Amino acid sequence: MGGVTTAPDAREPRDRLLTAPATAPRRHTVRVLVQADRHHVARRLPPGLATTDATDDGRLRLEVEELGWVPALLAWIDRPFVVEEPDALRGHVRALAERLLQSADEPGTAAATAGPDGRDRPPRRRR
Repeated sequence: MGGVTTAPDAREPRDRLLTAPATAPRRHTVRVLVQADRHHVARRLPPGLATTDATDDGRLRLEVEELGWVPALLAWIDRPFVVEEPDALRGHVRALAERLLQSADEPGTAAATAGPDGRDRPPRRRR
């Protein structure tokens, strides 16, 4: 009987289930330091989407396939933040900021927007 035993996971089954997809390896690991406590950050995140560090510094970790939607999530958290990694996320954040600024302009004055890849994209037409 000389086997290795593993201590049982003390987390609730719901917490274990939601943590699995949030921590599964994906194409990009995103790390952001949010200027808010972890409780504020956790309240703004859909369950199972991301993990926050156990420390109270608001550090956020995401495993994502695509970076394009992450800036909208960061905007939803509604606190200042610092992108720690990946560097490519900064371009996506800038592109969203530019689109938001153009949308705040008076109707009919928005110009083409450069996407994170640097190519111009025309403004979207309303349906």
